[in-house]
Amino acid sequence: MTGAARPVIEGAGEASLAHLPLPLFAAPMGLGGLAFAWRAAAHAGLAPAVIGEAAASLAVAVFVLVLSLFAAKATRHPAALSAEWSHPVRGVFAAAATIAAMIAGILIMPWWHAAGAALWAGAALAHVAVAVALLRRWILHPVEVAHAAPSWMIPLVGNILAPLGAVPAGLPELGWLLFGIGAGLWLFVTPLVLNRLIFHPGLPPRLVPSLAILLAPPAVAFLAWVTLAGGGLDATGRLLFGLALFFAASLLAMLPRFLRLPFFVSWWAFTFPAAAFATASIRYAALVGGLAATSLAVASLAAATSLVMFVAAATLRHAGALFRPES
Repeated sequence: MTGAARPVIEGAGEASLAHLPLPLFAAPMGLGGLAFAWRAAAHAGLAPAVIGEAAASLAVAVFVLVLSLFAAKATRHPAALSAEWSHPVRGVFAAAATIAAMIAGILIMPWWHAAGAALWAGAALAHVAVAVALLRRWILHPVEVAHAAPSWMIPLVGNILAPLGAVPAGLPELGWLLFGIGAGLWLFVTPLVLNRLIFHPGLPPRLVPSLAILLAPPAVAFLAWVTLAGGGLDATGRLLFGLALFFAASLLAMLPRFLRLPFFVSWWAFTFPAAAFATASIRYAALVGGLAATSLAVASLAAATSLVMFVAAATLRHAGALFRPES
């Protein structure tokens, strides 16, 4: 991103914890995804292990901070949190909290296996519960097509991430079941989202960053499939990585549109997909070898790292906006 996308905060009002937005859970998601990428780079011999461990420590710390802030919001402003959960667009980001918790559990496992596995398992099951609750709401109380967005993939497809924790936790069968939920719903949700994007008016500016979420399912599915398959690369793995490459190229083609966006907390939606693609590229390069694959891995890691640092810096500069109502 360049100066063309200089952050601008829209809207003002009385600062209050009541206004803290659920999409903020995308921050520990993005930081955790970047930790995955640097750990994968260390495993592939492309980087020192200390970078990945430092990134993991930061991601876990930010997850604890954001979770603590929302615990305080739930205590002091329960009506505000309930209203956000009931919101037709922002409610889906409750699932970002459970994904962030899954990621934190996976990151913790190498340090303290029992605690990390317990956190991952609880978060994975909570994620299924959130997805069930949201699907029930949408079926019993239909929403407008305009409310559909790539962010719907967070609750419905999020369990495609589960095998990354299930296998090290010693629960591969549970990993397969959760992967089936995420992968199956991905096949159903993608046509709905593309229909809304192609045949209906464009997304409002605050939701434009959610387009990056289209990249996350194939990238994470590739990582999950390779993990469940024991680390090898087969035809399905190649198919999934090819889809990730396609969506990455599509998003890159939309870069001029993204550069014109003012700052929103939804900028964090760019980060986890970019980091997941970097991790997938590193794993793919380690499996197939070759200069082209390795170059892609290094370039995607550099891009994801720069993106996360940029969005984190913008968020810190405008942290006060997180506690004010959106205009």
